[in-house]
Amino acid sequence: MFDIERWRKDGYWPKIFVSGEVETQRYRSAYDDLERHKGIKTSYAGLVNLHDTEDFLMELATHPRITEAVKFFLREDFRLNGTHIFCKHGNDTEKYVDWHQDVAYWNLEMTNAGLTVWYAIDDSTPQNGCLQVIPGTHLTNLQHHRTTDNENNLLTRHQQTEVTQEQMDRAIDLSLRSGEATIFHGLLIHGSRSNKSAHRRCGIAFRYI
Repeated sequence: MFDIERWRKDGYWPKIFVSGEVETQRYRSAYDDLERHKGIKTSYAGLVNLHDTEDFLMELATHPRITEAVKFFLREDFRLNGTHIFCKHGNDTEKYVDWHQDVAYWNLEMTNAGLTVWYAIDDSTPQNGCLQVIPGTHLTNLQHHRTTDNENNLLTRHQQTEVTQEQMDRAIDLSLRSGEATIFHGLLIHGSRSNKSAHRRCGIAFRYI
């Protein structure tokens, strides 16, 4: 099912099937309830590490189809290091996620020891701001991330890392149907554009080390 050599070369696995229609709708409904409770403003990027209180998050974090993939790519025992929900609402063409590496936020001594599973609550397309990755950038070290004052950048401190034009030209869109997930190395440079559609794009990042 998986190809470890492709993973080592590219730093990501584009798509895995996680949940069927009924199960996916149950997770979406649970998220919808959470969003209503926490508010639209908070839902953009303020729902962090709620897996201890929101059962659907822990259920997804330990879903057999996710943990099987994590074990394959990490090649050893692992633990959940955190969760973070990213939501871009329809008709909001300003919010985006700048280029970055996830391990810049993880406070790890071994920066090559983790990965992210990004699960799609909603369909994720180029039109509504799906993930973009730059293959092979996980083979570099942890890059400098500068803090900016751009509040439309949904990262915690609006950080960004510099990428070259050649790297941007190699960026790949990772479209997902709801209930699917993508997996990428903690050092892989990635980001996402703004939502130019009328439909919400919500995804949950599960971080494992």
